Amino acid sequence: MADVLVKAAKENYSRFRPKKGLTLVELKRKMSNKTEFLWRNMIPAKMLTLLTAREGVGKSTTSLAIVKEVLETHSEGYVIWIASEGLTTTVSQATWLGLDNIDRFVIATNREGSFTFNFSQHSDLKRLQEILKDYEPVVLVVIDCLSAVSPFDDADQKTGKILYRLGGICEKAGAGCLVLHHENKGERTIKLDKVSGSTQITRAPRVVLRLDYIRGVSLKRKIEVIKSNLLEKIEPIEVVKTPTGIVFLEHSTVDHEETQRQKAEELLVSLFTYNKELPATTIYGEAEQAGITIDLLKKVKQSLGIRSQKIGTKWIWSWDISSYKEDVSLVPLEKRNSETLDNQGFQKADEGRIEGGMKGEREQGRQGRQERQERQGRIYQKDIPSSQNSSLSTLSEKESQDSYSLLNGNSSPSLETKEEFVL
Repeated sequence: MADVLVKAAKENYSRFRPKKGLTLVELKRKMSNKTEFLWRNMIPAKMLTLLTAREGVGKSTTSLAIVKEVLETHSEGYVIWIASEGLTTTVSQATWLGLDNIDRFVIATNREGSFTFNFSQHSDLKRLQEILKDYEPVVLVVIDCLSAVSPFDDADQKTGKILYRLGGICEKAGAGCLVLHHENKGERTIKLDKVSGSTQITRAPRVVLRLDYIRGVSLKRKIEVIKSNLLEKIEPIEVVKTPTGIVFLEHSTVDHEETQRQKAEELLVSLFTYNKELPATTIYGEAEQAGITIDLLKKVKQSLGIRSQKIGTKWIWSWDISSYKEDVSLVPLEKRNSETLDNQGFQKADEGRIEGGMKGEREQGRQGRQERQERQGRIYQKDIPSSQNSSLSTLSEKESQDSYSLLNGNSSPSLETKEEFVL
């Protein structure tokens, strides 16, 4: 009887003991499980994603627009923003996008009440874990940006290890993690090689996204997947900044034959490049010649923020994009020179039309640059005052307005910054 029991016990153990590997069939079944995405099949839930771009293309503004869409499509859960770089710009752009009306958008502070984090230190990693626990459930953590939360050079493998730790902490808490990062200067054929730093940085995330200009179209950017471990083929998404916000446009492809919607967008951009107002009949006539339906034209008009009003018996469409096109930040970085930008990277070309609000943003940009360079060991004569906030703070309307009054000299968020997506 005892022998029978021992034999049965051994069989049960062999049946239920932990497996040391997977068969090919089991592995394919596991890999075929549908991945949950937080945003448009590009940012997976509970995984690490890297968004990379050249400085000035608009990583932060685009990411804030993504955050807004995530919060709008998820009725529960918080988004935690680590604003270690460009806090005042974050407040300005977030308010412009309407995030001050969503109480689930939280800007984190460290134990000293500052908004900067150093994730090479155990105390700041522990602080992040506490934040994730306090605001449970958290659907997404956004870190702006990697170089601002790491004291090491991008080429140092320790920066890559920090990325692994951040991804692990967020995944354990059930939150996705979006980390913003810079690109190298110069031309490189392989897009992953454009990412600044060691290969550890591109190995850590499951998905690497790239934000870039669309050649010949100043009002648009493009988000494309340049690495994915999720066996998903994702087409690029266009990013359009309109006077009323950011619009994301999905197409079967961005780089191939134009779709009807693309034709409509480019038609309107070309018509309003040198005209602030046009009769609706004129626009309809141009659309008809281009083979664009009136219904589609009206949908694109609404997405771009073009306004219409009846004057007498005629409908007039109005859209002033001249101020966007004149902005020096539209010029790709490789085409900018010392005549366009001064030594600090601030815009000179528009000094004649900048008033008090933009002067405040210049100072913000200067402070952000000094903070980054001080961490790299450079010495400046002026110290940058640290934030006096002592706890986590949600982005309320009153706090945002106070920030503008103090830093910009007015109560309205400016739409133009060097670091941000200026169109």
